[in-house]
Amino acid sequence: MKFSAECIMCLLGKEMKRLAEYPEDRKLEYMKRVLCTLVDDNGTAPEYQHALDTLHREFWGDLMDIYEAPKKEHTRLMLLEEQKFENMVLEDKNPLYRAIQIAGAGNYIDMAVMEDVQIANLLECIEGYLQKGLDSTTYQKFYQDLQNAKELVYLTDNCGEVVLDKVLIRQIKRECPNLNMCAIVKEQPVFNDVTMEDAKLAGLDSCITVMDNGNGVAGTCMERLSKEARSKVENADIVIAKGQANFETLSGCGLNVYYLFLCKCDIFVKTMGANKMDCIFVNERELSERI
Repeated sequence: MKFSAECIMCLLGKEMKRLAEYPEDRKLEYMKRVLCTLVDDNGTAPEYQHALDTLHREFWGDLMDIYEAPKKEHTRLMLLEEQKFENMVLEDKNPLYRAIQIAGAGNYIDMAVMEDVQIANLLECIEGYLQKGLDSTTYQKFYQDLQNAKELVYLTDNCGEVVLDKVLIRQIKRECPNLNMCAIVKEQPVFNDVTMEDAKLAGLDSCITVMDNGNGVAGTCMERLSKEARSKVENADIVIAKGQANFETLSGCGLNVYYLFLCKCDIFVKTMGANKMDCIFVNERELSERI
């Protein structure tokens, strides 16, 4: 997804919030470096965010430790709810459709975008999400692709959310028991994204093969992936990509990617022609017809 003036303003806004308690003279020096970092417009927003996080660590120290406690707590709370959502899928007349809706709703747990993530709010809103249908054309294409696929890659996003990804992964395995599946997580911490440690805590490795991506950039930047992870993504018959950052970094790649996320930012509202917090389920190869 092309880096834009709106993206710059969004990133600058985040930086100003992060600097609230720092000395003014040091903040001025830092913001000059930030503006220099944003001069080049050849990257995506997640790549620029990674550059800013690296710069922030240089000036002010590590950022990601503030996410450790919430990540574990979100995982713990969602594991308590997991069986309830599993039952919702198993009891539905179209369990795959329901599992996609549930996994999509889980994208609410996004500490990079949402100022105050409350699991109770997610649980209250999920019923509302389940009343809204997925795009029928995208769903039918996904269903048909599943019947013919041999390899599927699942690109994870946030802690807590990944518990609901497990619900979808298990349903796909029920419907396509011979399908080879692999989930990819971050190698290095970034916001509340899932790392290998987080994946094991959530039990993701109990239902699917898990590998890391070789980097700590939000989303999936193909050129930054490890050799093994890139090969998996490029050779997959289907890629399920969770979260806005995966859309930002993979949009235009031409692979058979199904993006699944909640439309949390104004940029996505405009791009997708959707309402804020709508669940987006769209195929990369059909994007030109949708946006």
